[in-house]
Amino acid sequence: MLHFFLVSLFMTVSSDQFPYVVSLKNSLWRANSNHFCTGTIIAPKWLRNFLSIYNPIEWITVHVGEYLDHGTTHKIVKYTIHQNQSESPEIYRNDLCLVELASEIHVPMVPFGTIANVDHLAVFAVGWGRSSQYGTIPFGKQVTRLGTVEYHKCQQMHSLRQNRVDPSTQICGMGDSGTTLCFGDSGSPLIDARSGALVGVFSSMEDCTGEYPLLFVRISKYLDWIYQVTHYLKVNKN
Repeated sequence: MLHFFLVSLFMTVSSDQFPYVVSLKNSLWRANSNHFCTGTIIAPKWLRNFLSIYNPIEWITVHVGEYLDHGTTHKIVKYTIHQNQSESPEIYRNDLCLVELASEIHVPMVPFGTIANVDHLAVFAVGWGRSSQYGTIPFGKQVTRLGTVEYHKCQQMHSLRQNRVDPSTQICGMGDSGTTLCFGDSGSPLIDARSGALVGVFSSMEDCTGEYPLLFVRISKYLDWIYQVTHYLKVNKN
């Protein structure tokens, strides 16, 4: 029997409303325009990402622009993974990485913010994720509209797959009617629709079906670490 389901209901960005959202590309890849994850520019020479910068830096470039086939390319100098990062089949902790660029990128920055641990607050993510598990990476940035999920409800749903959620460092988000994120969205910023502030970073998902809440790193818990590494960001707090 064939099973069909909706995976990502997204909106294509018609003009570059989110210039601080960038693509990380692996020069050795031959598919999906070399894109493998998304990042956010948080200072002229720094971007923030989730953990999966595991390739040699000479293979990785940062693409700035609305479309993957147009824009500017920047090299990476180094990256710094959070010192307490850990992962297991059940939970990801401190899943953050800061990437230093070889040249400055001057785009409008998004302020940092925080968000309450309650249901149904409007948020959205921006990235280049696939439209389905076996789909291709879109050439334009996609906006995926989500709502927050309160911790106890989120944990109850993830317990069905033996996953654990940390309410102090993670935000749960979920869309309607199968709306979700997928491969290539990792590292996408989670934006509070009310304030426009960056509140989270896409860290992990159970699958691309949208049946389980997505997990985001709660940025407000890491501002001191970000400033310690970059020496930039006290001015970027919301």
